[in-house]
Amino acid sequence: MRILICHNDVETVAKWLVGFGRRGHDIRRARTVDEALRILRAQEVNVLIFDVMFGQENGLAVALMAEFHQPDIVSMLISDHSTSVQADFFGRLSSLRCMLGTQTQTEDLIAIAETLTERQPESCGDLSRDVPQICDTCQIRGSCLNRGETPVFRHREANRLNAPRQVRAMR
Repeated sequence: MRILICHNDVETVAKWLVGFGRRGHDIRRARTVDEALRILRAQEVNVLIFDVMFGQENGLAVALMAEFHQPDIVSMLISDHSTSVQADFFGRLSSLRCMLGTQTQTEDLIAIAETLTERQPESCGDLSRDVPQICDTCQIRGSCLNRGETPVFRHREANRLNAPRQVRAMR
């Protein structure tokens, strides 16, 4: 698995580099948007791990460009920024699969990334059955617990349901 990290927390990123490296994954770290885009244009990346902001730059912009250059990429937002800012990210990023806090253990992050790329679960429920630790640091867990919603995959289901209507409207 090839992984690109766009994140500021140097200590945490160092743990991720070591952990993913020990599992045999090819991992790169970008320190700027330009560097991230060069990597995304030059080589296949399976997983993007990003923060809302890294350095003084916009991590969301990188995630959007990652989807454009690599439509099958899996994006994972790892942040301690306010979830209210991130509430509509799932609607904007079809590749976004989870929003976790930086306190997520490296071993758990690796298990989640591997599950997302290898098994491609269709819902939060499926994902949490495979890697129950995802719920421990999930930044939007309240939606699942309070309303029974699965926001991680809700936008994909809505897109699938709306797609036939959009096609018909074009005809």
